[in-house]
Amino acid sequence: MLNKINIISTLLGILFVCLSVPILGYGKAIAIQGDFLDFAQDYPLFIHFMLDIVIMGLPLLLALFVFAAVLNLFNGAKQRLPYALFLLPFLLLHSYYLVFSIVNLDPSAFIATTLPKYALLIIFTRWFANWQTVNKK
Repeated sequence: MLNKINIISTLLGILFVCLSVPILGYGKAIAIQGDFLDFAQDYPLFIHFMLDIVIMGLPLLLALFVFAAVLNLFNGAKQRLPYALFLLPFLLLHSYYLVFSIVNLDPSAFIATTLPKYALLIIFTRWFANWQTVNKK
């Protein structure tokens, strides 16, 4: 049974990766409003951080929640490993992108804008896995 849930969680992770690419693409394509431009000139990292979290991080988190809830239906043994296997394809694909982001961006810009989005997803997955395994035994 555990091998079946591991395969299902990996397949759900691959589906999540396929969904994350358009979410991030649409998020990058959204233009900044004129109201933010004055504030963006004074605090560019803060604006990019907020836009990254709101425009890309929250939709990714919502999609992650849906897939994690589906995974929870299949996870009868309430193990934590399927949640890690679920997030692994996403982290592998985006770690490839992160290598190029670190090279092309200033490290402080990377830490302020890109890293919180991925940290949010990792923290949520860990919380969801702990919540499901502790409360549903």
